[in-house]
Amino acid sequence: MVILGNNLCLKNPIEQSMAEMIFLKLQLIKEGFQIKRERKFIRRNQWVRFRNNWMRKYQREHTIIKCVYCGKEHLDPWAKEDANKATIDHLIPKSKGGKVLDEENFVIACFKCNQDKGNKVSFNVEKIKEIQELNDLKYRKIEYGNL
Repeated sequence: MVILGNNLCLKNPIEQSMAEMIFLKLQLIKEGFQIKRERKFIRRNQWVRFRNNWMRKYQREHTIIKCVYCGKEHLDPWAKEDANKATIDHLIPKSKGGKVLDEENFVIACFKCNQDKGNKVSFNVEKIKEIQELNDLKYRKIEYGNL
């Protein structure tokens, strides 16, 4: 929570219970504070550019792209049909306070699994990160230096 002049910014209202937040808001309104939520927006074209660059880099480094949820292999981020499309899934969704451009919050998911998950937090974030790391090690392209 940050107070700037007569303005209050709630950085992460999810961490506080709703009752505490309502009580705090009422107290601050009585004292003359204006309450504003701090939001960080990024433009759609910024996200698209970041996503495309990250996917290109990931595709260059790995021989096979595999979904962490269902295990489907040979996904293509540029596929026209949804059945074989690889997408970036945020483990902690943006709507739940997850960081949009944080690569630690990314996993590769097929289009269907990403749509099914929606804005739910992954049931076991540590387990899914472990699966992603194993996929990264298993399918990472081997670079041969000067032989």
